[in-house]
Amino acid sequence: MKKKVIIFGGTKGIGYEIFKELKQKKFDVYAVSRKKNFLKKNDLKFYFQCNVMDEVSVRKLLNKFKKNKLNFDIIIHCIGGSFKSKNNINGEKDFYLNWKLNFFHFIEINNYFISKMKKNKWGRILHFSSAGTLSHKTPLAYSTAKAALNSYIINYGKQLVKYNVVLTAISPGPINLEKRFLPLQAKNNTKFWKNFLKDHLPSKRLVKPTEILPMVNYLISDNASYCGSNIFNIDGGYY
Repeated sequence: MKKKVIIFGGTKGIGYEIFKELKQKKFDVYAVSRKKNFLKKNDLKFYFQCNVMDEVSVRKLLNKFKKNKLNFDIIIHCIGGSFKSKNNINGEKDFYLNWKLNFFHFIEINNYFISKMKKNKWGRILHFSSAGTLSHKTPLAYSTAKAALNSYIINYGKQLVKYNVVLTAISPGPINLEKRFLPLQAKNNTKFWKNFLKDHLPSKRLVKPTEILPMVNYLISDNASYCGSNIFNIDGGYY
């Protein structure tokens, strides 16, 4: 029986790359986001619209799942961002927005599915963290939110292992994705990019989405049953 997958943030960036990969591998895969973005016309039947920053929107989505008896074996969270915060002592609003987007929004979503996963004795929940959090090169409000995510993975993941519910995260370095800040800097070979490579990135390049996908495939598989509560870095030595 095919595993059913839902990807939050599955219509652009690394989420869309995962959507295409899993679709090709014949998973029953659905995408959630505020906008359709890069989804092709024939994929729209596998799309749910939801603004995760809005609690009402999240609850409407979960109620839709409940009403239609739509359950998922695998949850992948790719939503996140820093709201262009500065790397300093951010104001209260910055912290609120960053924590809501990078941490608070998924708790209710995960809790909804985890209860069902426990009963089924099988489930995989994969989050995307950030290697920048450990290198202290990301804005403060964003870093603290991702640090909370990492703690959630490690601590809650240990409680779920006995149910064969595997909660993990991938912590990537800068990804080579269209229209992102660093890829644009690399494309134009700017002074900023040259200094960034020299000071922070020993691998001298951005990570390709295709280098992340094999880890995604592994962490949502049966073979990952011993991996719960762990965070896996794919960062090229980013510091």
